[in-house]
Amino acid sequence: MKDYIEGRVYYDRDLVVGNDGALYQADRDTAATPPHTDWRCVTRAGRDGADAVKFRIEGTYDPDAKYRQLSIVMLNGSSFVARHDDPGPCPGDGWQLFTSVGKRGQQGPKGERGERGLTGPLATAPRIASTEIDADYNLVIRHSDNSCDTIPLRPAFEQFLMEAVRT
Repeated sequence: MKDYIEGRVYYDRDLVVGNDGALYQADRDTAATPPHTDWRCVTRAGRDGADAVKFRIEGTYDPDAKYRQLSIVMLNGSSFVARHDDPGPCPGDGWQLFTSVGKRGQQGPKGERGERGLTGPLATAPRIASTEIDADYNLVIRHSDNSCDTIPLRPAFEQFLMEAVRT
């Protein structure tokens, strides 16, 4: 992260802190002062986050679906983030690779045979029925037996944002 300096040239994808407390990313080489069309506002001061632009996990990419800026989709084992509203076909110029599928590793040695598993009603474990991310950035997992698990995601997102800002 760099502090904005008047008159300095910034390059495509440079991050700076604007004068109004916002974080901007250069969309092209520029000497223009943010906010400007040469800059993309990554985050800005708001009121309790009510006006924040947020990541939206959309699931598997669907060419017929309408996506907005920061929609995250899965495609062939990788995930992509929409750079703007109506980003077009994925992958493409309107999408940024977010995570990439890795190469398959070598097969490990064959392990010993395990003990025989349970049979009967105890062998039937509940399955995941649905998931959602609530307004407090918690991953809510609902199971087929109507039980529910909640995983707080806000610390992970904050850590990711701080890592991105540092680079």
